[in-house]
Amino acid sequence: MNEPIDKINCQQKKDGKAFSIIAIFLVLFLLLSFTGSGSTSSGLWLARGFFLVFILLFFVLANSHHKKHQALGDTPLYLNTKRPIIGQILSGKIKVPQQHFTKVKQLTLNNIYYDGRSKRKKWKRIRQLTTTCLPSYEEECTWLNFEFTVPEDSKASENKGDRHFYWEVEMVFTEKLTQVKRNWRVTIDK
Repeated sequence: MNEPIDKINCQQKKDGKAFSIIAIFLVLFLLLSFTGSGSTSSGLWLARGFFLVFILLFFVLANSHHKKHQALGDTPLYLNTKRPIIGQILSGKIKVPQQHFTKVKQLTLNNIYYDGRSKRKKWKRIRQLTTTCLPSYEEECTWLNFEFTVPEDSKASENKGDRHFYWEVEMVFTEKLTQVKRNWRVTIDK
């Protein structure tokens, strides 16, 4: 297999960071509301209390995503090509920071369509491909090697306003009675 050239971090790591950043901005906004207003009305305090509940919710969500991410650790995906193309082989490997990790036997490649134009945002899986992964072991980690042949009649990655077509590699397994999922968005060109 070729030496990997493109590193992609998993979506779960990105989601946890996003919730943390939103929570921090909300805390700053709440602090600004205390300094910017000399009013001590009960309605303002009630609004600040509800706002504080939303801040705590975002911190709980960020903590939950962080714990899910830490269940397996940092798992980057390395592609063997910089820009995969429809009709060709998509190959790469996933680095799992555990010795002799054998819980994942299959990986899935999904082509997903997202439409955000309506009030009910829709995700639709257009195509799903499954392959077995071939593990290779090193001292401190396990590499899950994979190959997918991207069908020629598939839709390429594209971002047009509120409509998105994208591809993602997905791995699912069970750890301590909890389903752990990792997915990585991959850009596939025409």
